[in-house]
Parts: sequence; C-alpha cells; structure tokens
Amino acid sequence: MRDALGGRIRVLASGAAPLSPELHKFLKVVFGVPVCQGFGMTENAAPALSQTLAYKGCGNVGGPVPCTEVKLVDTDDYKCSDVYPKDEAAFEAQVSFKGQFNPNLAGKVVERGEVCLRGPNIFHGYYKLPTETAEAKDSQGWLHTGDIGMWQPDGALQIVDRKKNIFKLAQGEYVAPEAIEGAVGTSKWVMQVRD
Repeated sequence: MRDALGGRIRVLASGAAPLSPELHKFLKVVFGVPVCQGFGMTENAAPALSQTLAYKGCGNVGGPVPCTEVKLVDTDDYKCSDVYPKDEAAFEAQVSFKGQFNPNLAGKVVERGEVCLRGPNIFHGYYKLPTETAEAKDSQGWLHTGDIGMWQPDGALQIVDRKKNIFKLAQGEYVAPEAIEGAVGTSKWVMQVRD
C-alpha cells in the first residue's frame, strides 16, 4: 500500500471529516506511519485542533492548536453537564451517546456541545454579508461551527455529530442521518448512500 502512494510516506493527515476509530486504526496499520487528524474550517484558516505525530489515540481530532481557543456550548440536545449512562442496559436504552458502551465513563459527566472557536486565526466576517457573519460569530468573537464535540479524558476532542443533522421522528426518537448512512453503507449491496 505504501508503494502505491510512492513509497516515501512519512505521515498521513486527515481533516475534511472525522475518521471513525476503526478506519483510523486501519490506516495506521496499513501504512505504518502516524495518521494525524485535525479539525477546522475556512473561517478559521484551516486548523483549529490537531493530533501530534506522537499521539497514539484514534477517533478524535486532537487538541487545540496554540493560537485557537476552543469551548463547547450547550445545545438543545447536547449539554456540557451530560451524564454518561451508568450501565450497558441504560446505554442501550438511550439514543444520545453513540458507539459502544464505555465502562470507564459510566456515571461520569461528559462535556458535550457545539464546538466554538476564537483566536487571531478566526475570520473577521463574510465579505459584505453582515447577517451571515452575525449568524456564524457571536458578539464575543466565538465562531460557532455547527459541529458537536465531546471532550475525551486526555484533552482531545471527538466530533460526535452535527448540530443541524439531527431530526425527530414522529414517535419522538432523535436520528442522525450520518449514523444511518454509516450503517447502510457497510452493506455489500449498497454502493453509495445519497440524501
């Protein structure tokens, strides 16, 4: 695999969308080099958070780069005071926390919310679009990304959802389209999932 990409790979970087922990581990094993994830957007001059070359974890986008402040803000569905389910049965009965049950987090407060960024690398505003600028940045200069993050015990940030990609079904259950796309997309009978 390394030779297919020229054979001189020293590091791989990913930043457009968070990699699943499984894919992240797979890429590390297949290429035998560090695979660093990052997070950012055009409005903050690309990187806001990034893993270092020495970081061994998977499934998150690392910690803040030196010029960027990062905070999580409560949303309707995610709160900085959310408590992780106490046992596997409670975990299976809820829809808010995703993935597999983590007994190390059982009963603990898990900070989750919309990722907000501030610093000298954040844009001043959209050119001649004050209304759109006011929707993206608040009065204190925090850029609201629309992504939902969850702090990990080691200080890394895991992107867990999109603020506006959650909708409520008629029976009251909340659903994230990405989770459905991910589950359906693993079938050998499905080539591409489209909305």
